[in-house]
Amino acid sequence: MAANLEEKINDTNDPDKLKQYLEPLSDMDFCQVLVDCADGQRLDNFVPQHKFPAYTIALHCIDHQKISSKQRKTIQNLFLATKAKGTDNAG
Repeated sequence: MAANLEEKINDTNDPDKLKQYLEPLSDMDFCQVLVDCADGQRLDNFVPQHKFPAYTIALHCIDHQKISSKQRKTIQNLFLATKAKGTDNAG
């Protein structure tokens, strides 16, 4: 099931669909799916000057088995933004 979910996430840039896939997940499943699906470098560098390295924070949350609701919401929003921008340039 996780592989199927990751496939769905990787196949869309639609923020509403992505939210539907991510929001029901438990905190640790959310972090794991995000780490598996995100471009770590883009996610870490999305906020200038590494002020919120979201990918690294998600990895840290997995290591410590804890994420705050504020961290989760911020990481999700940054992930949605990187997915949306992913269609804008080819690299």
